[in-house]
Amino acid sequence: MGQLAAPEWVALISGFGGALLGAIVGGAISWLLARQAASESRRRDLEQRTAADKAAAVRTTLKVQQITNGTFTIAQLLRAAEMEASAKGLELWQVLKPHVGATADVKIYSEDLTPFLEARGNSFVDSITLAALRYGVLETTLADYSSRRTKLGELLAPFTAIDMETGAGITAVPEDQIAAVQTRVFELKDILQQLRDFAEHDLRANLVLCEQITSFGAVKFGTFPKLQAPSAGE
Repeated sequence: MGQLAAPEWVALISGFGGALLGAIVGGAISWLLARQAASESRRRDLEQRTAADKAAAVRTTLKVQQITNGTFTIAQLLRAAEMEASAKGLELWQVLKPHVGATADVKIYSEDLTPFLEARGNSFVDSITLAALRYGVLETTLADYSSRRTKLGELLAPFTAIDMETGAGITAVPEDQIAAVQTRVFELKDILQQLRDFAEHDLRANLVLCEQITSFGAVKFGTFPKLQAPSAGE
């Protein structure tokens, strides 16, 4: 085999060099494209996770608003009845009639809390679950009062005469029914005291929770609905 002339060596080396350079450039471009694609994929995944978290957070926020509004409604019901009772010189149970209306069964699930969980902890996460549980107790207590108040009304009905002009009722309870009536009235008073304490306490706690959720959502997601919570003083 003959030796290659200098020009042939140059051509051969140039050919190898060009192929190697092409491979390097091609590999670099492929790596850059792969890196860009991976970065874009991570960006889309992050956007999707953020959108899912925000949707869950908004859903939970609306549940908290529903709880707060329901608590406010019960508190206002009791406040109005107290004012009427005071104005008429009556007791609260005499004024607050059985409550009519469907109850709102608000449930908080683990996925509702996920958007609010952080490694450093978040003090109001437990408050969300507690608010739902306490609202359930509040509505159950009101329903229990309404049921007992209805039964008392049925017990007193045969002994009550209604003044058709004023609408006032005059009740003359027979001796043998006084003990039963007093027992039921005592039960109603006890339930009403619990209702008043629960409603006012829970309303204050829920208003604070509304502020905490709104602030957290605004920081984490930027745009976030602000809870239109009622004022405790209304």
